[in-house]
Amino acid sequence: MPNPAQPRITRCCRLAPYVLPAGVLLFAATALRAARNLAPNPSFESSTAHWQLWSEPGPQPATLTRHGEGRHGTACVSVRAGTGRAVLSSDPIPVNGGADYTLSAYVRTEGASGAHLSLWIQGKGETAGAWAPADVAAGQQQNLFANAGFEDGEAGWRVWHGAPGVSSGAVVDGGRNGGKAFLVTNPGTEGANLHSDPVPCTAGKVYSLFVYAKTLKARKAGVSVWARDAAGKTLSYAVGGSVEVPSDLPDYRLFCTTVTAPEGAVELKAHLVCNGGKVWWDDCRLVPRDESQGYELRGYLELPAEQPAWARFKHIVQPPADCKAARILLISGSGEVHWDAVQLEPGRDTSPYTHMRPTAGPNLLPNSGFEAGDNGWELWHQHPGRSTGAITVLGPVSMFGVGLRSAENVFVASSHSREQVFTQRPRCAVNSNTERSGRRGNEVGIVTVG
Repeated sequence: MPNPAQPRITRCCRLAPYVLPAGVLLFAATALRAARNLAPNPSFESSTAHWQLWSEPGPQPATLTRHGEGRHGTACVSVRAGTGRAVLSSDPIPVNGGADYTLSAYVRTEGASGAHLSLWIQGKGETAGAWAPADVAAGQQQNLFANAGFEDGEAGWRVWHGAPGVSSGAVVDGGRNGGKAFLVTNPGTEGANLHSDPVPCTAGKVYSLFVYAKTLKARKAGVSVWARDAAGKTLSYAVGGSVEVPSDLPDYRLFCTTVTAPEGAVELKAHLVCNGGKVWWDDCRLVPRDESQGYELRGYLELPAEQPAWARFKHIVQPPADCKAARILLISGSGEVHWDAVQLEPGRDTSPYTHMRPTAGPNLLPNSGFEAGDNGWELWHQHPGRSTGAITVLGPVSMFGVGLRSAENVFVASSHSREQVFTQRPRCAVNSNTERSGRRGNEVGIVTVG
């Protein structure tokens, strides 16, 4: 059942809610809307039905544990990798090829590496039975690029400069695992794009491009596959579109795009774009995929090694045009990963997670939804006249709205038995689980009671 001492944050309101660190809050949250979720048994309420654990062979198999306290509902699962990788896969899910889907999950990690969520494109020769691919590890198949990690300098790679003399590129120390990386520095606004020598390809065949990147004040950085025909004419600088790379990444993160070589293509190149700032590129691999046996459609998202509080991670995925079914993959390489509230939603989701709020369990707080007005609650004002509080109604749920007029405010909410203090500074809301929700304007987090 939900734990009253562990409030939950979501971003679904444009009021001014403020959270108390020990689980008390100044108002209740709105009910979350129900969305169409294609993921089976998404919060593991029905044990692990419709999910199977695959463990890389070795002396220590992975373990799967179901817990009674999840981020949503009454359960979650934890996967601890053994000797190698561990993959929790869903049953096949019917999908429409060529359509956008939003894949997301709530996650906590402890000493994890190589953890990510992705979509497995069901191969034409695959059955609906247990999932056990020959190769789960991204990029362990044949790599078509030589000098993928730049240990041989710039051999096989070059930078195109939109403004020669302004941008620069060079192999430097500081790559992943103590190796080399290719640093592109671009103080201007024109492109400074790293690209590989071309490698042969077969039109209609599926390829995945993997690369690690970290950035500093980068602008319009992206990862894409460049295709050319037999005459050397460019068919596309970004087959299937480009995967965006965030502007500030202090640590290396894996990015991937999976494409089908277009009609007439005889060669492919990596096309790593930087339109400003700095980007370090490392371990770039182009891997042919076996379409008949299925393949992993990787998004760019790799989960952090230490995520102590529940946080939602999501990315947009697009199955290829001829895809009829896919599986959700929850992957970890080491350590422990806790999964809950998995969602595969048609379209591009820009809203918070839309799982229906579960039935509330025992709640020690009186009048937690403020349906009985402010009975059992008091609002203390640091600066009387500069802040206000009142019961309001937003949709079917009553809320205690707090209006603020000062840069820093301390509030005390009392249930006549204990007092809690919360200091709110601009641009950050923090609760007892150390979850953080960014703030833009007056959009901040909401914490649910019960």
